[in-house]
Amino acid sequence: FAPALAPVTFPEAQAPAPRPRAGARGGAPLVRLDSGERLSLELALILGRTPLAPADAPAEVFQWPDLSRSLSKSHARLEWDGARLWITDLGSTNGTFVRTAGNRHPLIAHQRTPLPLPAEIDLGDRSLSVTEAR
Repeated sequence: FAPALAPVTFPEAQAPAPRPRAGARGGAPLVRLDSGERLSLELALILGRTPLAPADAPAEVFQWPDLSRSLSKSHARLEWDGARLWITDLGSTNGTFVRTAGNRHPLIAHQRTPLPLPAEIDLGDRSLSVTEAR
């Protein structure tokens, strides 16, 4: 008896492409805070007065001192997916704004929003910029 169908063969598995190194051109962007700190976006980053990362969405956290208390405890989340910068306002009290051409555009709370690089962002009374890795 001859088989009705030819045997199935699967293509050879290919190794995934290596992720770019931080600091390498095309790598994770650099976050510059108005307080002078510089942070890499190799992992998702949550900024706030006393930020917490939920178990179902792990991220690094950065506690940003804010004497005016305009930052929420967990104010905003920044993410780099290897091609695009994303920002999410985490339901902050004083809002998250993107600055373009001298105008401030408010973000909708809990809506993941793509941003072009470089990006200028206001979190309450604080500000930061995100630039491409050099």
